[in-house]
Amino acid sequence: MPVFPQTTGLSSDDYLTKWAVAGLKRLGLTSPAYQERLAKELMVIKQMGFSDYFLIVGDIVAYTKSRAT
Repeated sequence: MPVFPQTTGLSSDDYLTKWAVAGLKRLGLTSPAYQERLAKELMVIKQMGFSDYFLIVGDIVAYTKSRAT
């Protein structure tokens, strides 16, 4: 599986967590229920070894959104 290239010095798991938490905050979803659900989802993603996959797909989505007119 490909590895998500980054220069942050964080592991892919930590970077995905940081990105996901920031996304919840950006959407205003800060209640404990959302935080707990995100923690569970991230745990499954990390256990399966798919953090890099989610980061790559997220990067592709962000790029396509930035290019849409």
